[in-house]
Amino acid sequence: MKFLDNFKNFNRIKIFNGFLQILLIITLFLGLQYMLNHAYVRVDFSNNQCNTLSTETQSFLTTLQHSVDLIILTNESHTYGNFLKQMTRLADAYHAFMAHKTSLKFNFKIINTLRNPQETLSVKKRYDLSENEGIILAMGSKFKFLHEDDFYRKTETQSQFLGEHILTNNLLDLTQNQPKIIYWILGHKEYNFKDIHGNKGASLAGQTLRQHNFEVRPLENCLSIPQDANMLVIAGPQLPYLEEECDALKTYLFQKRGRLLVCLHPIYEHGLEILLNALGLKDDGQLLLDDGKDFLSSQGDLIIRRLTQHEITQPLIQHNLGLIFGLTRPITLDPKGNMSYCVQLLHSAETSWSKQLVNTDSLSFNAQQDVRCSHTLACLFDNTPKTNFNVQLSNSKAIIVGCADWLSNEKILSLGNRWFFLNCFKWALGNEYAFLLNPLPLNTYTLTLSQQKLLLLCLNFLILPFIFCLLGIVIHSVRKE
Repeated sequence: MKFLDNFKNFNRIKIFNGFLQILLIITLFLGLQYMLNHAYVRVDFSNNQCNTLSTETQSFLTTLQHSVDLIILTNESHTYGNFLKQMTRLADAYHAFMAHKTSLKFNFKIINTLRNPQETLSVKKRYDLSENEGIILAMGSKFKFLHEDDFYRKTETQSQFLGEHILTNNLLDLTQNQPKIIYWILGHKEYNFKDIHGNKGASLAGQTLRQHNFEVRPLENCLSIPQDANMLVIAGPQLPYLEEECDALKTYLFQKRGRLLVCLHPIYEHGLEILLNALGLKDDGQLLLDDGKDFLSSQGDLIIRRLTQHEITQPLIQHNLGLIFGLTRPITLDPKGNMSYCVQLLHSAETSWSKQLVNTDSLSFNAQQDVRCSHTLACLFDNTPKTNFNVQLSNSKAIIVGCADWLSNEKILSLGNRWFFLNCFKWALGNEYAFLLNPLPLNTYTLTLSQQKLLLLCLNFLILPFIFCLLGIVIHSVRKE
């Protein structure tokens, strides 16, 4: 009697064939998984190559020393749908590249603030946040807090998503050994970035800077400005500056190519006339007034809607956002000074007028003495030389604002105040090492192969199916017998 004619032997062979098939299938899946993990190949079939990271980004990611966390805080009431899809696709590209090319991880998470209040509270506490919506980009002990609008470049005709550009450049900022250091001058009763008082403190302004990887330090004596000062802030001095202090500020600004944000108090004498004259500006000691209903808030504050087109004000203009100012003094250009480096940034309404501070007995409009016209409320100074090359040379920059209480905790979150405040620092400090990542064009190439290479390519693709086909034929013949 033949071996296969025995019923028990036949069942044994049948069970063995079943186990062999299962083993082959498991081996196939394990082999494919091993190949995918050790032979990283990513093919982007999209029309605009939106799933492919640029060469600059890939080269930069290989130099990272820490894993990256990207957390999006959102809720159902906000229109984040399309933005979330774009961020998810972008995060997948970062995650895939870092997982295969580095030993680090790119962790991406979306937290619904309404459905997960405890997790939201834990994240806000960990990163010292006061807002419920936004994007957290963290690496090691450093992090940045961004908004959805930071990822778009909007014009009148189109809106362009700049996700890779924003993420890569912010990661570049986080990799810097030393963050930008901002010294907040406090020796003349200015607004204090540590004071949590509503209308007298500026703790929210300091928190905003820390959330964007700036280090804020107090400076009591501006006669000795530290060497590591990247920028100085003068927020509403109530005591006048001495001539020696003004000279120290001029030296820092012009000789050391410093950065300066000056917010003048509308009532108290500031003593900064020497500095203003050096910038080509002057302060006539006037107080701005306005009774136009369209330019006054319910609390009686000024609503500034006339903004000059500039890098600082561009996001506000795009979103039709104004600024909330309290008492304000106009800032004018000095005809005797060098006005070629000055740009008038903020303007009051045509219904406004100004009064001398020494004559404030009657603040109402007097048709015989006062003239309604627009006044300049903020100017910027920039003597950066222009070149014919795509290079930005470092030089002196300053922003002068005729109001100080817009930095207070009471007003910093109103309308576009916080945005304007942060943009002043971004413009003044800039990023000397920023990657300019533009959308990659889709080019068409003809793949030319020799007959030998084409034959080898076909064989490589046919070897594995041929082996499985041969095994199938053998198993089928055994079963048939």
